[in-house]
Amino acid sequence: MPASVYIPPPLASEARLNIQDQTATSAVDSGAAQDDSSLCTVDGLVRRRARLHPNSHAISYPSSGISYVDYTMQQLDVFAWRVAKHYEAHLPPRTSSAEKPAVVAMLGPSNLEYLITKMALSKLGHTILLLSTRIPQAAIENLINVTDAKTLLIDAKFEQMGTAIQEGMQNVKQMSIAPRSVFEFPIDVVGDTQLDGHLDPEVEKDNIIFIIHSSGMFPFQPIV
Repeated sequence: MPASVYIPPPLASEARLNIQDQTATSAVDSGAAQDDSSLCTVDGLVRRRARLHPNSHAISYPSSGISYVDYTMQQLDVFAWRVAKHYEAHLPPRTSSAEKPAVVAMLGPSNLEYLITKMALSKLGHTILLLSTRIPQAAIENLINVTDAKTLLIDAKFEQMGTAIQEGMQNVKQMSIAPRSVFEFPIDVVGDTQLDGHLDPEVEKDNIIFIIHSSGMFPFQPIV
């Protein structure tokens, strides 16, 4: 079941509301002084929101029935960092912006684990191919070939599909989408969650971050 998303207020108005909060004034003023056009990556936007609005309600995800759990911007950013570190040994960040981003395919339901893993891959600087769970095996294999994806992250619910794909595409490495046990536990200390600081932001801003499959005449639809 998909999460509901809450969009926080603009940074400028948030800064005006918090101007009397002396403990947060310098951080808010610093963020308000720069509009979002200065940001070059999706992860840069997430980290700025987490820094300036750490306790702001970002998403709500169903726990059972009609009961929802609320998550803050800080939680999402830290959760994504934990999952990125989980994958880092197998999907390391590029050594420089001169290196072409790797395409990592994802196949799974739109749950919390899927969202956090997608955010984690953006921290690592990879391009993410979001595969529809409604298309047949042949279409999935074609999209993987067309985008030159070398890794497929797959949810346990699609293990059978993954096995079938593996038989015909042995050069594509398969890994599981990270379960909640990897990321969902209390946050004691928050440090720097950036993992791509060695990359050139001006180059990174022109890279494609999401490739979303389209059911139309084109094989895929890139989203910058």
